[in-house]
Amino acid sequence: MCQPQHGDILENLRWRWVKLSELSVDAAPPQGDPGVMPELKSLYRKILKCLLAYCRSDRSDKQVLFDLLKGFSYQPIIDLAPLLKFFTEEVPKTFSTRRQAGIMETALNKVETSRGSHEQRYAMFEFAFMPLALSCVDSQERFDALFSKSTIELFLKTFFAIGENGTSVPKWKFIQMNLEHSAQVCYESFHVELIKALSIILLRVRDLESLLSGLHPSEQYLRNVISFLSEFATRATDSATREWSCYALTLLCLKVKDAALNQLRGGGSSLMGG
Repeated sequence: MCQPQHGDILENLRWRWVKLSELSVDAAPPQGDPGVMPELKSLYRKILKCLLAYCRSDRSDKQVLFDLLKGFSYQPIIDLAPLLKFFTEEVPKTFSTRRQAGIMETALNKVETSRGSHEQRYAMFEFAFMPLALSCVDSQERFDALFSKSTIELFLKTFFAIGENGTSVPKWKFIQMNLEHSAQVCYESFHVELIKALSIILLRVRDLESLLSGLHPSEQYLRNVISFLSEFATRATDSATREWSCYALTLLCLKVKDAALNQLRGGGSSLMGG
């Protein structure tokens, strides 16, 4: 399907897959019609198989990969285990580093700019960005390849910049508010994934001072990250969130301390603007 002559077939399959948005649990065909739902499930299993085969090609359009993620909103309709395996195992293990870095950057951009639902935007972060981020935990070399300075800056801008409505509320809070009433996503899971991503960055980033210098105002970003981690380190109801928050907060404090010592030796000002 990567050949130009197959473009119409690809577009038809993409269109049918995206039409799943009209097949929510409430809008599903009535249970009294036993033939309809099995046929739909069989159809979408075949479409998924075709689109996954297409996405494995180096010449595939990256947008198709993100179209597939919209299916996570419809888990009661079809079995998405093959799609989950594709993103959590195949992409981190078999895709080229260049494609992986592009997927991470696109996922962050779509969290903010996608026309999809907030649940679909979160799925793009959880299933496109996070498996690749987690693959960097044990490898500095892999982290350096996937987490460029621009990607880390984009991550911080996506979640810890101030919203554009004139308030002082960071963007992660707006995402939380939009997920709080979702019947499909547990918004607490968003906190955990975001904390994990921060932990990986703080564990592996070599020069926090240089990184923050590209963000303005840098001290505001730092305060927002500290406030976010402190909130969940002290108030989270589940132990996993508290432990990840404490771990990330400890890493951040160590990085800030090291940066402050370096600045004192060089006669500069502190990261917190003091």
